[in-house]
Amino acid sequence: PSLFLGKEEWIAMLNSSLEENMLKLASQKVVAAIDTREILHEEVYLRMIEPNGTIHTAGHFLPMLINLQLTDEVDKHVINAALHHAANEDGLDALAININADFLKNSDNFIWLKQRLESFTKTCSTNLSFEATKVTVTKNIKTIMAFSAMLQELCFTFGIDNFSIGSHGLQFLQEIK
Repeated sequence: PSLFLGKEEWIAMLNSSLEENMLKLASQKVVAAIDTREILHEEVYLRMIEPNGTIHTAGHFLPMLINLQLTDEVDKHVINAALHHAANEDGLDALAININADFLKNSDNFIWLKQRLESFTKTCSTNLSFEATKVTVTKNIKTIMAFSAMLQELCFTFGIDNFSIGSHGLQFLQEIK
């Protein structure tokens, strides 16, 4: 899709993508270290497939959806697809899902996610973890703290994607546990 679409065109494209199942999950294995190659988990990410077969990364269309505040339905789609994948993929021990703090700031979304995860724990044994970038964590510490506490209550884990130690030090790690 073109980045030069108008707001109504982006909304129509998103709705069409959801209705026609053009938003697909892709995944990659995450390894502990190059020398051991131990697989820690599988991480899922989003792709949009146009009717002509052209594949677009989330980096191509997600910034516009964020700008237009159209990400909640996409986030729900990704979470539902990831939970379905975890429940139906033979031999999948652990799965990581990236989470958007803006999604979690909406209390309805937070409640929806908690209900989905409670149902998941009753039917599937795959270890789930959720990840956010360090920038997302440090800019949304209270939201992430509440989310991390909810995950711990349900026996899931939270991680920081692309973690590095910078000027913030390690204090925020203790806060989010």
